[in-house]
Amino acid sequence: MTRLRDATRAAAGSLPLLLLATLLATLAGPVGPPATVPPAGIDLKDQYGQRHLLAFPRTNLLVISVADREGSRQVPAWIEPLKARYGGRVVMEGVADVRKVPSFLRGMIESKFRKQHPHPVMLDWTGEVSDQLGATKGVVTLLLVDLNGTPVARASGPASTGGLDSFCQAIDRYLAPRP
Repeated sequence: MTRLRDATRAAAGSLPLLLLATLLATLAGPVGPPATVPPAGIDLKDQYGQRHLLAFPRTNLLVISVADREGSRQVPAWIEPLKARYGGRVVMEGVADVRKVPSFLRGMIESKFRKQHPHPVMLDWTGEVSDQLGATKGVVTLLLVDLNGTPVARASGPASTGGLDSFCQAIDRYLAPRP
């Protein structure tokens, strides 16, 4: 009986630490696998059948948003403020992780994309590029990629004021004139 009482006390003593760790992990947001940009760049077609080759080195910083169907709802809350702030100084590209779509439905999905998104969205039918970019399932993942193709900042999940501020600070560091 004494062992049971001691074990119960020990477990109760660690409960606040467990709750604190859970809270901190939740506030930190989703953490995905490390991002890498393929050395050959990114080569995908959009919903219009146009090939997009994102090769490096580049002359502009690049923000890549990657989302599956669930995460796509979060994209505008990130991209619209970034476009408003940076305009053409930063290139923004979107990748849709559509690996779950059966091949016989691809034409229908491309048509839906054309209707819903007049701007080009690269379609990742295999999920290979999304995986290499470290996309997190169920949420949008944004990467800031420098001129040489190295991911230098990452954000994922719903946009927040703090998340946007942090991502913008990373962009500002790269856009700042260098002595």
